[in-house]
Amino acid sequence: MVAVSTVNGQHLQAYVGSQGIGFNFPRSAFTYSFGYPSNINSGLTLQKCSDTSKNSAYIQNNYHGLGLACNMGPGCSGGPWLQNVVDSTGIGYVTSVNSFQITTVPNVINGPYFDTNIKNLYDNSTSM
Repeated sequence: MVAVSTVNGQHLQAYVGSQGIGFNFPRSAFTYSFGYPSNINSGLTLQKCSDTSKNSAYIQNNYHGLGLACNMGPGCSGGPWLQNVVDSTGIGYVTSVNSFQITTVPNVINGPYFDTNIKNLYDNSTSM
């Protein structure tokens, strides 16, 4: 997240547009993931994956994130996961981000689930 001062009482997104942020969205829903992975065209081209998200197969350390079928590799970390995307505008809600893969489940990218804890963190950071 980037915080920018308002201009004439307007936030930057009022001028340039932005994706929304979604908390507690369905864990199993059609989702797009975007990134610049080094394993595809040396990371020079924006890549997209789309499928139905699901609970992550990674269950260690009390992790309760999401998984999405995707062949993006290193370099895509931090790229957004979008749900409820409007085709005509490309605008949707960021509900997770590309985070990691596990070797036992190839071609699946994992990301955090934006739950109430993440919403509280977001709300506290935006009020600073």
